[in-house]
Amino acid sequence: MSTKKKGDRGEIIALEYLTRLKYRILQVNYRLRFGEIDIICFDLTTDQFVFVEVKSLKNENRLAITQTISKTKAHRIKMAAQTWLRKNNLEYSDWRIDFIGVVLDNSSVVHLQAAIY
Repeated sequence: MSTKKKGDRGEIIALEYLTRLKYRILQVNYRLRFGEIDIICFDLTTDQFVFVEVKSLKNENRLAITQTISKTKAHRIKMAAQTWLRKNNLEYSDWRIDFIGVVLDNSSVVHLQAAIY
């Protein structure tokens, strides 16, 4: 399976998971020249905008899922989130960045809220 197909499949599983949790999906694959956000949604239970980084893994391994995000990637996600908020006149809104790891072999999901500060 190609990296793109693996990523697309992981995003679909993450979107289904977030929808089941009653998150309102606002945008998928928000791209800027310096980075991208996989999913932008709104958590109705916390009244927060949520920027989600999705990582798809073929199978479970011993690597902690959070170790798959570098400091540079985390910084780019933060910058992209702040840009999206500013462009939508929402810069004073409550928001967070979540991380969703999807294990493709069994479609299991690991969801870490406020994973990137």
